[in-house]
Amino acid sequence: MKVKTSDLSGFALDFAVLLGEYLNGPPDERRFGFRQSGHGLVPRGYHPSSDPLQTYPILQRYKIAVWPTLPEMVEAGFEEWAAICFCDKDSILGGILHLRYTEYKESFGKDILEAGLRAYIVYRFGDEVEVPEEFL
Repeated sequence: MKVKTSDLSGFALDFAVLLGEYLNGPPDERRFGFRQSGHGLVPRGYHPSSDPLQTYPILQRYKIAVWPTLPEMVEAGFEEWAAICFCDKDSILGGILHLRYTEYKESFGKDILEAGLRAYIVYRFGDEVEVPEEFL
């Protein structure tokens, strides 16, 4: 089922990240092992939404900047962390300077991991992604 990227969390977010990472080739089986699901092989122990050691390499590889939102934004209903993917820029600084002249999409989350991974999903798939219903 189609899910808004901004609504992804927990296992649904992990699954969407896995889909994005599969675009680079399958995850390292030696590191995770696999289990069978109705949607193919899913790595055991693959939980980037709650494991910084799995998330930070993705944030670094795709030049995803994450920062706390302003208190006024939180009061207005935004989540506590914001992120942007600068994957197509030479550096985060180059990406920040580029922001003045282009459109970009911020992603928000309750913590650094969630905001950063949502920014990654927006880069890979856009504002919506297909996630099996049982993962929601």
